Amino acid sequence: MKILNKCKKYIVAALAVILVVSALVWGYIRYASPTKIYLVNYPEYILAPLLDQVLNSFLDIQHLKWTENSGEELRNADCVIFFGMGLHFTDKQQRLLAELKCPVYTTSSTRKETALAAMSAEQKQQIENYLRYGGKENFRNMLDYIRYELDGKRILAPEPQPPKPVERKPFFHISDNDKFKTVEEYLTFYKDKGFFKENSPMICILGGNGGGSLGELIKALEEKNCNVIAVSGLWPGKEIMSKINPDLIIYQPHGRLGDEAVEFLKEKNIPLFCPIKVNQNYEEYLKDQRGMTGGMLSQSITMPELDGGTTPFVLSALYRNERGLLEFRMIPDRLERFAELVRKTTELKRKNNADKKIALIYYGSIGKESATAGLGTSQSILNILRRLQKEGYNTGVLPESVEALDKEIKKNTAIFGKIGGTKQLAPAHIQTVTITPEEYSQWVKKSMPDGLYSTVVERYGDFPGKIQQGIFFLSDQP
Repeated sequence: MKILNKCKKYIVAALAVILVVSALVWGYIRYASPTKIYLVNYPEYILAPLLDQVLNSFLDIQHLKWTENSGEELRNADCVIFFGMGLHFTDKQQRLLAELKCPVYTTSSTRKETALAAMSAEQKQQIENYLRYGGKENFRNMLDYIRYELDGKRILAPEPQPPKPVERKPFFHISDNDKFKTVEEYLTFYKDKGFFKENSPMICILGGNGGGSLGELIKALEEKNCNVIAVSGLWPGKEIMSKINPDLIIYQPHGRLGDEAVEFLKEKNIPLFCPIKVNQNYEEYLKDQRGMTGGMLSQSITMPELDGGTTPFVLSALYRNERGLLEFRMIPDRLERFAELVRKTTELKRKNNADKKIALIYYGSIGKESATAGLGTSQSILNILRRLQKEGYNTGVLPESVEALDKEIKKNTAIFGKIGGTKQLAPAHIQTVTITPEEYSQWVKKSMPDGLYSTVVERYGDFPGKIQQGIFFLSDQP
């Protein structure tokens, strides 16, 4: 009997322990476990900077690409936020969403799926405000709000701050904290911090539609002895640009700046450079032979050219960060080349025309007009030279006629290749400049990745190479 009573006590004690442990486990899962928040269909480069900050370690943030096969992953979520642009749901996915018990919110969308949000009108408005006001702080507070209010987990959760309207400060420098409302405020900061350089060119960066790691560009230009002011968005207006008084404008293009901008650029003789950011992983971009296509091509290259934009130079691409998300970064070697091009261009603006050196490059031989769509090559060159001479460039004494220029060009042309159908190299009429294989190799390594250059070697052979068609043979191989 004593043994039986003792067993009963052990059983009761064990059951009590089990109940306590179960209650603790349930309490942890319900009130303290990590909150799983799924951010779905978001472009990674939008999320990357927002998540690049200190967040509550009890937030389990998952990024999910949305395809027609997605959906089952969301059954374990505590909250789901969809990025609405380009979002599509199959019938199966709509049924799955309707079954979810967690709050679901869709941004930038009037689709019926938005109504699936399992939250009160007030909670929905709070989420909308966090996202509408934007910025890192509002994003962090939104995540805390989701854990504290929507998931109901108050343990290990800071009380979230309400959404804060972000005051528009369009002028910015490298640090996230260095933002200013007016040109005057920015220039005061710029001079007080010792960034301003007397008698140096002022470069204005128009951020366009964002991204591209513009802080790196600002730093690279300042290292080239340039002053820099960056402006969020597109054209800020003639009045503001007059205050900035830029020597050159860099625009991250997405469409045109508009007619007012064109008139301002003409009036002030301001070059407009439009470098490109590639919405591809850098490694994939190197392998992709297509380049830009479709709408991105027209918005990033064709349309800006109508404003006088030049230099569609690929400057930034997407790279994986520590979280595994793709974020925009400058391509290091291209950043250096672009910054140097900006420096040289602004330097040219400050030189007298007589001190500038210009090279004219034409395609095809003199007398063969197919490469110039029927235009007279010699006539065109002579017209350009006369215009340059009129504007003060040092052209020397010009030939009096097209025939005289034609004769002079032929006389001073260095000829390589076949003579009379043979492979014998023709003697050069003028002194030419030659390079060594080592010099050529240095140029190649600086200008293109090894993988890309290997395709050149496959097609044309090792240095000095060969051309299989046409009149040029730079090697002793056919």
